Amino acid sequence: MNEECDAPDGGPVAGSGSGSHRAVIEVRRLPGWFAAWRRISIRLDGAPVGRIEAGGSLSIPVAPGSHSVDARIDWVATPPLELTLHPGDTVRLELSPRASGPAGLLVGVLALVRPSRVLELRRVSGGAGV
Repeated sequence: MNEECDAPDGGPVAGSGSGSHRAVIEVRRLPGWFAAWRRISIRLDGAPVGRIEAGGSLSIPVAPGSHSVDARIDWVATPPLELTLHPGDTVRLELSPRASGPAGLLVGVLALVRPSRVLELRRVSGGAGV
């Protein structure tokens, strides 16, 4: 399922009068069994901007500049990913569990001991420095 959201405050993106004056962050959640039946919240600059189901994606229009993106479900969260976007940039991110296969069976234990190590949010392409 693909979703698109407004600016984090619910209004239009600053400078969004023209598509070339804004930037976009696209987050894709890879399929997997960790919390597969639940949506994971995506936060931009500390504010929730949407939720992604397993195999889904979220497109977030943003004003150019520096932004912090993280993902959270219950007490499990990714470390913030710091991004710098210029007008017209599209940055693609992927969200996935850090462990898969047989090692994925330990995710429940890992969630209790090191919750910041359960999910991984990584830049796949786009933006400055890529």
